[in-house]
Amino acid sequence: MKTLNNGKKSGYSYTRSWMQMHCFGLIPSSVAKMSSGQSKIFLGNIFHCQNDPAKKQLYRISNEQGGFVIVKRSKIMAIGRKEDLEQARAQHLADEQDVMVTVLSDRQLLIPGFVDTHIHAPQYPNCGLGYDKPLLEWLQAYTYKLERKYRDLEYSRKVFNAVVRRTLNHGTTTACYFASLFQDASLILVDAVLKYGQRAFIGKINMTTLAPDDYVETPEETIKLTRKFIESVRSKIAN
Repeated sequence: MKTLNNGKKSGYSYTRSWMQMHCFGLIPSSVAKMSSGQSKIFLGNIFHCQNDPAKKQLYRISNEQGGFVIVKRSKIMAIGRKEDLEQARAQHLADEQDVMVTVLSDRQLLIPGFVDTHIHAPQYPNCGLGYDKPLLEWLQAYTYKLERKYRDLEYSRKVFNAVVRRTLNHGTTTACYFASLFQDASLILVDAVLKYGQRAFIGKINMTTLAPDDYVETPEETIKLTRKFIESVRSKIAN
């Protein structure tokens, strides 16, 4: 969830429970790092989506002017109108003594986080480059040269921490990442997502043809390493 007021205030971790998206071996919100265990109440103009199966209305956009959001241990517990706040607070925060209340100004909006369904994380350093070339030439001139660098795990850590921080800073609370051909580098991206608390789908890159000789795997290698990657991600989540 992002609070908009000329970029002055943000609280991205609170939307993760809004987006119920799960996939094998990938990162659900329940294991992502939480920003705080303190319960919170936000008061102000709230935009969100509602489902009303009885009226056959799915994902109807709702604007609660003078509404509230109750967050308990980084999970959204209730959203509603201000006049219903005390009842909701008694229901969800009766045992909470230390509750932080944030009151938004009339110019602020609280909205769900953005979902980016296609991010090539290794290409982040090349943002803005290559508009002079068509796709295949762009791959040869820019992309393959860059992506070979992810054998260097320190370089991988620097880039992947940066891309996760940047996407969060722009309000992307859920992302689908294409990681690296290299398994260890791909797991560093997993570590970055867990560290900064972003919900994510992360996949190891598989490349068996139409690439430089030093940037491909055999079909047998790519199957074996992908399975190992999934097992490693599941292990990180379990721990």
